[in-house]
Amino acid sequence: MDPSQRRDHAHIALHTSITGELDRLQLARHRGEVPYPSETVLIVENEDSNRRLMEQILDFAGYRTVMATHGLEALHMLDQEPVDLVLIDLAMPVLDGYRATELIRTRPEYANLPVVAVTAHAMSEDRELALASGCNEYLAKPFRPNELLHVVERMLGHLRALDSSAG
Repeated sequence: MDPSQRRDHAHIALHTSITGELDRLQLARHRGEVPYPSETVLIVENEDSNRRLMEQILDFAGYRTVMATHGLEALHMLDQEPVDLVLIDLAMPVLDGYRATELIRTRPEYANLPVVAVTAHAMSEDRELALASGCNEYLAKPFRPNELLHVVERMLGHLRALDSSAG
């Protein structure tokens, strides 16, 4: 199998995984087992492919998404756009996720804003540093679509409804 065929095969497998999880979620919503979300999620990620993947998963799940490519842009976005949750990479140019989260936490209006570190930094000390900087939760890359949705739903208080639909 040549590299382009491998890439196409991986894309199909990923799409099938995303589609299956989202189909299950949509069916649960249609049955009234899971509420339709009305929340806005700020995705702070410098890698375009990772940002688009999270956006696709959350958009299909019914969330509104806004984007930033580094921590400083995220701080500006928070000044312009009300959000309900922040998904933030830790390793970014300009202003990394650790420092951006610390700065978010200095603002009283964001004291209770859920911030989730979504990062390839998967060592236990990375998790501890993320939580110490003010993140509420930590999700290691690579992640499965259902793992991202699970964290988002839990942080936004929808977990009981999502778990009850799993059957």
